[in-house]
Parts: sequence; C-alpha cells; structure tokens
Amino acid sequence: MRFFTVVLGSISLKSAGTYLLHRSLNLDYKLGRLLIDSIVSYGFNYPLMKYWVFKINKLGISEAEEEEDYFETPGEEQRV
Repeated sequence: MRFFTVVLGSISLKSAGTYLLHRSLNLDYKLGRLLIDSIVSYGFNYPLMKYWVFKINKLGISEAEEEEDYFETPGEEQRV
C-alpha cells in the first residue's frame, strides 16, 4: 500500500508541476516535464522509497529471539 501511495503522489506532483511550469513560465512542456521529473524523482520518490517503503526493520535481541519461534527448521524430507 505504501508503494502505491508514493506512486500516486509522484504522478500528481509531476502532472501539476509540468502544468504549472507551462502555464506560469510559458515553458515548453517537454522541457518542463524533464525538469519536474528529475526534481520529483530525486527529491520525492527516492527518499520515500528508501526510508518509508523499503525501510529496514532493526529488531532488538529479544525481538529476534521471539521471531525465531515462528520459523521451523527444515526436516530431512524438506531439504531434499
């Protein structure tokens, strides 16, 4: 769900930014799109994808020990 939130935000920012540059500065939409795409990609998408969507969960030692209880060690028939 987080991924789709970032994607929808990105699409909205790119569309609105391109429109505003074209309307306010009378900039060609192709140049405006390149400029806005690079700003949104590095200023919005990358940080959110890195720190929010694909963040690494660091478990404490006690939490990691509790987590081991959920996983079974494979038996002989599972290894083959």
